[in-house]
Amino acid sequence: MRNPLGSWRCDVVVGDMPEAVDFVVVGAGPGGYTAALTAAAAGRDVVLVDAAGDEGVGGVCLLEGCI
Repeated sequence: MRNPLGSWRCDVVVGDMPEAVDFVVVGAGPGGYTAALTAAAAGRDVVLVDAAGDEGVGGVCLLEGCI
């Protein structure tokens, strides 16, 4: 899967977060990843959380359903 975050760093973390972040976005569907990209573009440290991990970016509608 192409990295939707472009040039921003994208790490997968399992377990405790080793550092503080500015925003935690829950759900990597269209609203979630847009919010995460917008915050990252503004220079904020962002964590994007999805139950499906990096395979969940795009959401169910994009990946499996509507589109």
